[in-house]
Amino acid sequence: MSVRNHRGPLADVPAGGVEAEWPGAQPLPPGEGARKGVHAAMGVFALPLAWLPWPLAAACATVAFLFNWLILPHLVGHRMASARSGASDCGVLLYPAVVLLLVAVFRERLEIVAFAWGVLALGDAAAGVAGLRWGRRRLPWNPAKSWVGLAAGAVAGWLGGGLLWLFVASRGWQSPNVLPDGLVWPGLVVIFLAAAVVAALVESAPLALDDNLLAPLTAALVLTALLAPWEGAAPVSLPWPLWPTGATGWLLALAVNGVCAVLAAWKRVLTPAAIVAALILGSVTWGLGGVRLWLVLLAFLAAGTAATRVGWRRKEALGIAEGNAGRRGLGNVAAKGAVVLVAAALTPFADARLCALMAIAALAGALADTAGSELGKASGGRAFSLPALQPVPMGTPGAVSMVGTLGTLGGGAAIGALAWALGLLGGGLATLAAGAGVAAAVAESGFDRRVGHDAVNLTLTVAAALAAGTLAVAGRWLP
Repeated sequence: MSVRNHRGPLADVPAGGVEAEWPGAQPLPPGEGARKGVHAAMGVFALPLAWLPWPLAAACATVAFLFNWLILPHLVGHRMASARSGASDCGVLLYPAVVLLLVAVFRERLEIVAFAWGVLALGDAAAGVAGLRWGRRRLPWNPAKSWVGLAAGAVAGWLGGGLLWLFVASRGWQSPNVLPDGLVWPGLVVIFLAAAVVAALVESAPLALDDNLLAPLTAALVLTALLAPWEGAAPVSLPWPLWPTGATGWLLALAVNGVCAVLAAWKRVLTPAAIVAALILGSVTWGLGGVRLWLVLLAFLAAGTAATRVGWRRKEALGIAEGNAGRRGLGNVAAKGAVVLVAAALTPFADARLCALMAIAALAGALADTAGSELGKASGGRAFSLPALQPVPMGTPGAVSMVGTLGTLGGGAAIGALAWALGLLGGGLATLAAGAGVAAAVAESGFDRRVGHDAVNLTLTVAAALAAGTLAVAGRWLP
């Protein structure tokens, strides 16, 4: 029933430290097993979604939220508390709130809600328990998490979410016809696995927002995107591995991105590790996401680099310039390109519009953040903290300024306009992507910054993509 909130980068690391290893299973912190058990058991309440109309399901989630807020503390107090660092009682409120959000967004597809609920209940619980007890090998991108926890979360989310989807879609095993036309059972199993793996990767990432909000939304949107081609009228054809780019196109993508990598090395705008990451990101984006998405990615990289160099001498003199002489590292490329990479990789097998929308929203948020920060620091104007609007020194993390705000708006709008001009998104979806990106960049001022700069950037792009995808599905912008 409980979820983690505002965790620092070492929240799940045992007392022995990040490098500590042990021969066998470690005991869970006192109270953690009970919390995770209740958290997983709450998944049973997804079963009534097989029969409930969505307004009644939303009402039940609302009642659960109010009960957990107003009554539960008086009944159990802190008996479900855990000794694990980073554990919080806020989870009892976030859990039903996330379910309510899922029901409101996917109101006509409650089986999607059931799948995401399975990821939330079983995937997170399994990842936490397995990681704490057997997590010897830490993830390179997050020393607070382990490979064992990642695998356990993916498998449990896959099995739990898949079974709940089948139960709800079949109305409690009453209807045998749950497969979309043309889709066979092995294909559905793979789709469930792909959605669970992407959600587990989000859960494993160092994030400045609670992963139990982001991971279920990710699972629901990825599943929606992967099922969409099979639920349409057009037949599905996936001639892997060269679709949508042929062999010549792949060679061209590698060649052009290779030239870009050489230029990045010559101009010293990226570190060697970042150059390799950018080469992979650019090639996959072109090869699977299409050349138009690649052009938007290229424009983002060029505009972000240019914004960094604006007023460089002044920023350097004040000590607020980007570190490492402005060269972006592997963490920066990964944080701002991970969503685009995943969206591009899913595009051949999913709803290309939804994938493009989420990728563009992530890029809009990334450029809005970079342009706002760099132009604001270069302007020499006054900066203010949010939400108090107290004056703070220019360059303070999370601070805003007039010029910076204009840069934020311009950066997000530029990415949306380019996606529309290239025909990648229609006007409405391009506007939605730009708006979600700008909103995420503004909200970034309130993110938990203890997780580190790159983690904040990753959270921003994930939040922008999920906001755009959620709004598009909820508002039926994707017919």
